[in-house]
Amino acid sequence: MLSTDLPKSAAPQAEFDFWLGTWDLRWVTPEGHPRAGTNVVTRALGGAAILESFSDPVGSDGYGYEGMSLSTYDASTGRWHQTWVDSAGSHLCFDGGLDGDRMRMTRHCVVDGNPVVQAMTWHSISASSIVWEWARSRDAGTTWELLWRIDYQRAEA
Repeated sequence: MLSTDLPKSAAPQAEFDFWLGTWDLRWVTPEGHPRAGTNVVTRALGGAAILESFSDPVGSDGYGYEGMSLSTYDASTGRWHQTWVDSAGSHLCFDGGLDGDRMRMTRHCVVDGNPVVQAMTWHSISASSIVWEWARSRDAGTTWELLWRIDYQRAEA
């Protein structure tokens, strides 16, 4: 599927199907260290939810990280909702949906006493790759700061 071929005509519950599968991940930390991990994304709960299992194994730097999310489509609001938990003790809740040729989910929170909007965006979507970005805005979404970019490649079957 090309980035312009997101499932616009498909049932809304299928809008996240591009993410299903086993993925090899690559990114660079803010300190400039290359990292690699995996993400396994499957349908769960009889197909009513999408379960993500993210793994960044412990590397030579002694750092490792794991996380899981559960995403569901709410037909009453036309929005997707995701709950994320991880090995650092985080619990984050997002909502969103398709925005043109991107899937975008946001959350509003307070960081160091200041309101912040955090966003996850999946874009450049094809059958074999996806780009995922994590960004924040300190001015209610007028400007954004990219914090983390992960390049997804579909794992060999």
